Amino acid sequence: MAHHVAILLRPYLRLILSGRKTVESRLTRTARPPFKRIAPDDVIYFKVSGGPFLAMATAARVEFHEALTPAKIDALYTRLNHAICGTPEHWQAKRQARYATFIWLRDVRPIASGPPIAPSRGPAWFVLDPVEES
Repeated sequence: MAHHVAILLRPYLRLILSGRKTVESRLTRTARPPFKRIAPDDVIYFKVSGGPFLAMATAARVEFHEALTPAKIDALYTRLNHAICGTPEHWQAKRQARYATFIWLRDVRPIASGPPIAPSRGPAWFVLDPVEES
């Protein structure tokens, strides 16, 4: 079981904590974490961009997609946005993505702190080394 840190905007974290957002999504142009680096039962710590850790959860289910096209992204939007809670602008900005990771969340709970990580200068997802998990 791996541990991960996901950095996201506060409104999305509030939706996760409220139980309304039940799927975390990552759509990217390149194959970067968490693509094919997360599995069911992995632990995810959620941190506000530029702020504190606020939640943690367990991955219940994971789905990967590659070779995406705008039409495939539209189909994913139709199928999953009720659980992702993305804005139309978010999905529009992701139309050129080629890779997607969808993570169904379970056991979501609030936290006041998380694992130590270096300040992020761009990446919004970290797979922690086993040494950092303690």
